[in-house]
Amino acid sequence: MVKVKKTYIEALRILAIFLVLFQHVPAFDYYLNEPDLLHEILFIFFDLIAKINVPLFLMISGSLLLTKEERYITIFRKRMIKIIIAILVFNFLVYMAEHDFVVDLTAYIIGVFENGIDRSYWYLYSYLGFLLMLPLLHRICRNMKASDFWIILFIHFVFSTIEPLMQFFVQTFLGQDFESLNLQFVDMT
Repeated sequence: MVKVKKTYIEALRILAIFLVLFQHVPAFDYYLNEPDLLHEILFIFFDLIAKINVPLFLMISGSLLLTKEERYITIFRKRMIKIIIAILVFNFLVYMAEHDFVVDLTAYIIGVFENGIDRSYWYLYSYLGFLLMLPLLHRICRNMKASDFWIILFIHFVFSTIEPLMQFFVQTFLGQDFESLNLQFVDMT
């Protein structure tokens, strides 16, 4: 059986790669150091767009894997073991470099399971979580209605876009952080 590549999936992968690169380019941090409001707004706008990079990769994986009904043992054997090995190996390399090639196995294991020795591998932990939930997500998606999708998308939009923008504007125009403003509203009730 010949597998046909879906060109739109490949185009989305290219876009996701571009966004990862864009977010990691040092010139992108230029907007952080500019004091005027226009540059800060531009930074927030570009940052919001660029942050879809890893979630886009997860969505691509979801669109390709949610059509397959696999058991946990199959997912572990075919996919998870590779990610676990990558986490262990790359965290070990970073651990060795940071500790002058002296190994404390207990500290290494605790570091890997606590929050990773090198936090730049967070996406591997995230992908592991996605793979762990894959059979459950498969069942949810099979029974999901379009209205359920729009509700979930709206909730995500509020907490990933509206709330960070509110934090920025409260800090910029009211001169206080968002958490202290929330405490003031709680005290008034």
